[in-house]
Amino acid sequence: MTDKFQTIFEAFEKQTEAALTKSDATAAAALYDEHAVVVDCTESKHFYGHAEIRGMLEAFLKQGDPEPKKIGTNFFAVDENRFLADSTLETKHFMMTHKVLIQQLFQKKGVLWKCVYENISV
Repeated sequence: MTDKFQTIFEAFEKQTEAALTKSDATAAAALYDEHAVVVDCTESKHFYGHAEIRGMLEAFLKQGDPEPKKIGTNFFAVDENRFLADSTLETKHFMMTHKVLIQQLFQKKGVLWKCVYENISV
């Protein structure tokens, strides 16, 4: 089952990267559920729904490219319609390398998979 979830996750990542490359925070935010919650422990902030997540992504885009390097992702099945992706990245910010941990809960909504919860920490 983790192969199925890995495929879904990689499609989400690819769509997110494509939207952010175009500086399209609206398209990137649309990949999240309309009631999604993002908790950013690095900034002690939380964001709820498309509008707030779009604002978070717009602020991220203004910071410039953090040169993310994926270390790895583990997948955990909740049930056949939900899974958790636990990712580790390295980013560069102000000439320093940081390890970033991202946990995302995905849920199938009709025929689409949406991120319903995300936690970002260092």
